[in-house]
Amino acid sequence: MSSLAKTTRKTEIDVAKCLGIILVVIGHNSAPIFDKVNVYIYHMPLFFFLSGIGLNPAYTLRQTLIAHTKSLLVYAAVLTLVYSIIGWAIQSVYGIHLLPPAGFSLRYATTRLLVGNGHDALLFLVGWFLIALFFARSLAFLVIKHLRRVPGASSTVLLVGVAGLLSYLGIAKTAPRFLDTHSPYLNLLSQVLVGCGFIILGYVLSASAWFWRWLRSPLATLVLMVLLYESVVVLGVKPMSMAWSDYPSGFGRHMLTALLGSFAVLSTAAIIAQTKHSATFALVGTHSKTVMAHHLFVFTLINVVLIQAGIVPAADVTIWYAWKGATMWPVYVGLGVALPLACHLLLHHLRTARPRSDLTDRLQTAPSSLNQEDAVEQG
Repeated sequence: MSSLAKTTRKTEIDVAKCLGIILVVIGHNSAPIFDKVNVYIYHMPLFFFLSGIGLNPAYTLRQTLIAHTKSLLVYAAVLTLVYSIIGWAIQSVYGIHLLPPAGFSLRYATTRLLVGNGHDALLFLVGWFLIALFFARSLAFLVIKHLRRVPGASSTVLLVGVAGLLSYLGIAKTAPRFLDTHSPYLNLLSQVLVGCGFIILGYVLSASAWFWRWLRSPLATLVLMVLLYESVVVLGVKPMSMAWSDYPSGFGRHMLTALLGSFAVLSTAAIIAQTKHSATFALVGTHSKTVMAHHLFVFTLINVVLIQAGIVPAADVTIWYAWKGATMWPVYVGLGVALPLACHLLLHHLRTARPRSDLTDRLQTAPSSLNQEDAVEQG
């Protein structure tokens, strides 16, 4: 692949991440704009699919695990602890319902990321994705690294077959057992299996030249959107909850609509990438992990302002509260995306603007053994 083609591909993926994270923020705000085609039908599989497109099996397992641990596990653990403390402070001052009935404790803040699926850690409600992505990418890396050694088209067939099998085990076998037992480990296993399946499919399709040519056509975007809508309506597909391993419409229908939705978003991104606004979309996509980690905190800050202004009583406000959601959702969504991104860029600017010693300059410009951006393409 030429340098220009790689740049184009990266821009398209970053734009798709931007669209995906906006869908996540919209979904968490329960915005009415997507009542017809609920974003929960496809938006989380989309991130695993995009992660597979950026997976590079040329690195060693050790390099990959180190990169994933730093960018996913450590990041998730630190933010969960920090947001647990921030959430406790906000509830103590404003009375917003953020804490569980048992209240705040250090044990709560340090254990809920796993046993609470990342959803009980007060304001940080996407911990499950980062944990599942770590294990799913690691498993996908091993599968791809071994099966790509098979000569010819057999390698692709095997990879697609394994992706389908893992997704089936996650949706049809493990998820029902979790719903029966409520075991957090079965929930994580289901997330990892399904996520790994979509990562492998993303990796396989990333090498298909005809697939990318087809996606870049405006006609393909229109066709995919129509197919997605008609599939949901005709097949009666209900929204999935990948976070809680709930797939009410079964393996086949969920796989079909999740893939159609992922393709539709990627095709739309490919069209946007050809416009003059592509850099703005790509910037948001590059920092989609930041938006995912902090947008719910922004929602709470908006509600704190409303409480301070006397517009809403604190007793009515929970983590999911949205004031006048039917008309105010663009404010929540817009600030939920823009504020985390702006703060991240400001902090980055302040860090890079500091005077550095010659030794620091040499250390930071030295070549790394692993390009983390190549090794870990986030959702």
